[in-house]
Amino acid sequence: LGIALLHLKDWNGAISAFRQALKAEPNSAQAHTNLAEALENSGDLEGAAAEAKAALKITPNSPHAHYLLGSAWLGQGKLEEGTDELREVLRDDPNDDAARLALANALRQKGDLYEAIGHYEQYLRSQPNDVEVHLVLAGVLNTRKDYGGAIEQCQQALRLKPGDSKAHYQLAVNLEKAGKAEQARQ
Repeated sequence: LGIALLHLKDWNGAISAFRQALKAEPNSAQAHTNLAEALENSGDLEGAAAEAKAALKITPNSPHAHYLLGSAWLGQGKLEEGTDELREVLRDDPNDDAARLALANALRQKGDLYEAIGHYEQYLRSQPNDVEVHLVLAGVLNTRKDYGGAIEQCQQALRLKPGDSKAHYQLAVNLEKAGKAEQARQ
């Protein structure tokens, strides 16, 4: 029942169902993980972190519980703890695109742009059609004054979505900064 309520985005119903399940089976790592997910989606990040920790006590190598804990901590502004948990997810599953993107965003927020760039690039190798991430990466590259790289990301975004006004704007800004003002005006 709880899983169905999660899929229906009935967070309160799912929370209630998973709490009932935990009364019957308090050592169910899956129920703790599912409750963490429902709590996070309802906005209760502290509760989500507590349930993810409970799941990890039972199954310490659960990538999903590590992801939920990392996400809850990031939502609370605990960037170090959150990035540590997301790195743990990627140690277990280097192909977890959601964890990789969340880690890249958190690293960008922390100001660790060099490492963030690497994770954005790796994410884009797996998800090359994600226009928004191409533009985020362009912004990070611009901050690092890698205008050529930023231009390349903007051009890729425009190949995917030709009319994207943000991509056109970012491209013009980066061309201007790269000393290609004439191209920027076109």
